[in-house]
Amino acid sequence: MAGPNLHLDPTVGCLFIGVLFAILFYSCTCAQTLFYFRTYPNDRPFLKLLVAFLSALDLVSLILDIEYLWDTVVTNHSNPGALNAVPTVWIVEFFVASLTFFLVQCYFINKIWALLAGKWYRYHLTGIVTVLALACFAGGVGVCYISSLNHGLMFILTKAEIPACLQQVAAVITDIYITLSLCVVLRGSQSGFERTKTLLDKLTVYAIHRGILTATVQLLHFATYLATYHNSSFIWMIFHIPSTKIYVNSLLAVYVLAYITCRAIADHSIG
Repeated sequence: MAGPNLHLDPTVGCLFIGVLFAILFYSCTCAQTLFYFRTYPNDRPFLKLLVAFLSALDLVSLILDIEYLWDTVVTNHSNPGALNAVPTVWIVEFFVASLTFFLVQCYFINKIWALLAGKWYRYHLTGIVTVLALACFAGGVGVCYISSLNHGLMFILTKAEIPACLQQVAAVITDIYITLSLCVVLRGSQSGFERTKTLLDKLTVYAIHRGILTATVQLLHFATYLATYHNSSFIWMIFHIPSTKIYVNSLLAVYVLAYITCRAIADHSIG
């Protein structure tokens, strides 16, 4: 005899899909992290520490996501009412995700700052995007704080609407701002050497791809959240859960290419 249809596709189903994508992208994080440490063992200690820390945060967020899925599917099996309460592991995961977004954005802001050395608009360009990144992080912290007051799902979805929207909108704007700034700065750094121009063009294309990817993920997260949070659907989890892995992988990919580009330019200059 068939049991009742609990219609778990918009909740547990979306949670499962999000975790599945997170595992897939985390494998890319592991591969890129190993490639980085094996290829650049003499890199600056700060950057090595940043890569290691971001990889560790990525692992922690994945463990917390799997724990959330385990609590929902196994621990609370045959207890659909458990979906109406948000466990502490999810609150911690949301904070880790917010911190990861902030650190990745700060890395690219620092790159813009370095590339604008000696420019009069250096403080203005980086100051605006720093405020946006802080607003994104503050929105995430606000969601975590509200969630800690009451673990009820409807309470969180209702009370955390403003900080949640702030985080997602600020993240989209920040990623677009960073992408446009990098494109402008890199185009302005081109010299008369054809090889240098080609390398910087490649770096610009990578920066554009990175910005499109991260901004699209955050935009889809925001759109699905607004469209479904009133009916307690977890569709937005499909984009939220793997988003930290996408951010970390985008940083590692762009950094490796930037490193290769700089080395190639240096070798060309020496030659």
